Amino acid sequence: MNLSELIEARSLVVCCGSGGVGKTTAAAAIALEGARRGRKVLVLTIDPARRLANSLGVEELNNVERRVDPARLEAAGIDVQGELHALMLDPKATFDELIKRLAGDGARAKVILENTVYHQLTSALAGTLEYMAVEKLYELHGKGVYDLIVLDTPPTKNALDFLDAPGKLSNFLDERVIKWFIPEQDEDGTLRYKVVQKTGKLVWSVLGRVFGDASLDEIGTFFASISGMTGAFRLRAVEIEKLLASSETSFIVVTSGDPTVIDDAMYFYRKIREHRMPFGGFVVNRLSPDTGPIEHGLVAADLGTLPENLREGPEVENLLRKMEEGYTILRKASAIEGRTIERLRTSTGFQGFIARVPQFAHDIFDIPGLVLINRYLFGEGDLLAREA
Repeated sequence: MNLSELIEARSLVVCCGSGGVGKTTAAAAIALEGARRGRKVLVLTIDPARRLANSLGVEELNNVERRVDPARLEAAGIDVQGELHALMLDPKATFDELIKRLAGDGARAKVILENTVYHQLTSALAGTLEYMAVEKLYELHGKGVYDLIVLDTPPTKNALDFLDAPGKLSNFLDERVIKWFIPEQDEDGTLRYKVVQKTGKLVWSVLGRVFGDASLDEIGTFFASISGMTGAFRLRAVEIEKLLASSETSFIVVTSGDPTVIDDAMYFYRKIREHRMPFGGFVVNRLSPDTGPIEHGLVAADLGTLPENLREGPEVENLLRKMEEGYTILRKASAIEGRTIERLRTSTGFQGFIARVPQFAHDIFDIPGLVLINRYLFGEGDLLAREA
């Protein structure tokens, strides 16, 4: 499939990649194109800088879906047949909603949500952001409201941490672990904790670093309240993994032409394959334009439209020399990037689409900018090479 076919055939598109490669913008552009083609689309971002909100002209994004004003899209000259919605993940709110659903009891949920240990876990537990990203994705997909959901994943050094996060959380909340933290009552009414009796002060000092200022009783209350929900967490982790591995989903790796970043992209690709997840293709952003051969005479001929007194002289010669130097740098950079992209294809053996998007003279921060990107993402043939 090319990217056009992919967004029409899939219900989930997951954009992943290193930080700073334009992943959020690519996700927004893909979502916009899906809406233009008549689909009801939601783009879900993790980006704390709110670049997505700016790109779509939405004043504020939060944990509730918000529709992009159709009038704004029409004003940008886009004939949108579908709908475009956006949401920026709030990990804490998403975790709270999950606890309320799985607790099945308002009083039980209240005890957990107000517990010091719970607040510590939601802010400090490794993988919480990644887990909440796929949890929100799973929740929204399950509603069946949207034809297409585009996920802008958290930038991470460890590729695809968000795929492992649900399993890590369910392992942490394993019943075999929890029982050590649930107090037992002696005949005289004294509460005793196995974790303290069996492990002593050393482990307790470690727990103090994990759970912060929470008292032993607060820890016991938390684990006693959440006991019995671990099976639901585990089942949900399995269901999320099934969804991400299903034929409804496709992963896209966003990268740049920088050789070190391309190495990250190849690592992402291998990890996606190791997880047996469906891979769609690559988007290579911010490429240098291929200027072609430099002909001093051609540049000079272009100056022929200037008044005669500005066509010659040391200033013009200096300008031409600087233009040639600039073109030479761009041509060399483009050649390096071309070889890097070829290495990406040969190293991965991937034969699908590699969309190439140039470095624009200005930042992409609005809807017309997203339309410009889509000329390259969804243009027929190799638009970047053709225009160069």
